[in-house]
Amino acid sequence: MEPRRFAIAFLLVEAALGGVWWCSIALHADWRARFFPPQLPGPVLLALAVADVLLYVAAAALAAIGIARNRAWARTALTVHAGGALYAGLFALALAVLDPERWLGGLAMLPSTCVAPWLAWRSGRERFLA
Repeated sequence: MEPRRFAIAFLLVEAALGGVWWCSIALHADWRARFFPPQLPGPVLLALAVADVLLYVAAAALAAIGIARNRAWARTALTVHAGGALYAGLFALALAVLDPERWLGGLAMLPSTCVAPWLAWRSGRERFLA
């Protein structure tokens, strides 16, 4: 698959799955317990959700749209998303290490933790976004 098309598809899947995941977390306490410790205060979870939805979900969708439409700001959106994905992924992996019952979050974030920063790095080296 062409790198540009791969980036668009990957980012759209990330945005869609991230949005569905946060809706599931908000609506189902039993689902939330699979990813976060029960003693996590609600305001902390809400703060994490706001940052994640903006930097992970929305930035992925924006980057995909920018790449698809050959916008000059697409690389910036991709880089913002890569930073958000790396932060969220490291958070999920650290939580899985510290609390092994939360392994599912670490596993789910592995692709984003690796691929999103790689796409941002590659976009600067090869200019495949244009």
